[in-house]
Amino acid sequence: SDVLDAPRASTDAPAWYLAEADALRLTAAIRAGDAVLARGALARHPPAPATLALLADPGTYLLDAAKAERLEGGDALAAWERLVRFDRDFPRHPARADAFDEMLALFGLLPPDLETLVLERVVKERGTAAIDAKTTKRRVEGLLADDRPGAASRFLASLGARGDAGDLADVREAILA
Repeated sequence: SDVLDAPRASTDAPAWYLAEADALRLTAAIRAGDAVLARGALARHPPAPATLALLADPGTYLLDAAKAERLEGGDALAAWERLVRFDRDFPRHPARADAFDEMLALFGLLPPDLETLVLERVVKERGTAAIDAKTTKRRVEGLLADDRPGAASRFLASLGARGDAGDLADVREAILA
């Protein structure tokens, strides 16, 4: 039997120990795609300053908390807020690249004004080459749907050489149509 599941575990174990155990549970839940287990860990130890102060690697916990929001029933806006906190509070964290991958994965799940912020942050951190064809197409389609072909053209031009890539020929044609 797991000591953490034993009666009185929450009063017998030090707070840091319980927080670290939930950090491990959260990581495992994300790997397994288990939203229920992930939400249980986050309910016991939300990614708030009090919890983060208990952990040996608070940055990973905050990043995992954002990833958990991409599981079934999650909240893309909460994921975005956690990723922004991660970016601000852990600028030298070794999982920084993962955080920007998570930001791009939220593209299409967030309101259009936040999509603009996602793109700005990712381009600032990684350059225009990081914007894949799927994300570019989604952004251009959104701008064209809003009857903003000029903005779509400027967006594509802002990508520089990436905007001229062969995998975006159909996007360029859609702007000209």
